[in-house]
Amino acid sequence: MLQRLERFMTRNDTEILLVHDEGENLIVRKLARKARRAGTAGSRFGTGRLSVPAKNLLDDPMPRDSRQSYFLQLADLVAFAAHRRIYPPPPRAVNIVPANMWDEIGSARLAPANYLSGGPSGLVTFPAL
Repeated sequence: MLQRLERFMTRNDTEILLVHDEGENLIVRKLARKARRAGTAGSRFGTGRLSVPAKNLLDDPMPRDSRQSYFLQLADLVAFAAHRRIYPPPPRAVNIVPANMWDEIGSARLAPANYLSGGPSGLVTFPAL
């Protein structure tokens, strides 16, 4: 995720502030600081690793309780809709998030953040499906 954010920040000359759900605060901060100072990514052509530090992260990640943040609740919904687009829900009487929810989100998706789409519009899957 941090590699994709670094690519987005560099290509669009913008800064990002990470806001994440509470839980693994120390691990998230450690990973973000490491990405800022010594981020790496595999070469697209299999020739080793590239140094791509995430210099445009504004500050350390900020934890928030998702029960107290509509922004994080929306991010959870979008993430789960993306998951259900790749892995449809099993048959049941009531679906919490239907498989077509990702397509219904439409223009709320930030397409430039997913320029290497390996799956449905705006989704990058690993390993590629």
